[in-house]
Amino acid sequence: MRDIFKTDPIPRPDDSDGGGYICNQCTPKGGSGFDLLALVFGYSFTESVNQVSALLELSDDLKEWAVYSVTKAD
Repeated sequence: MRDIFKTDPIPRPDDSDGGGYICNQCTPKGGSGFDLLALVFGYSFTESVNQVSALLELSDDLKEWAVYSVTKAD
């Protein structure tokens, strides 16, 4: 039986770092949850933020704060 985590480029969560992911066969090898959405769904950063904020039902004020916090960290 094949071990998909060793042979296939499937992103896996990285529990050691606030919502990031690791993928041994992806380029880049890992990143934030927003980076994972871009990799899997082809979203831009703005599209990722909109999708996550809609899922979490964030207010516009909280959404703006989240975007500011993430972009300030970069």
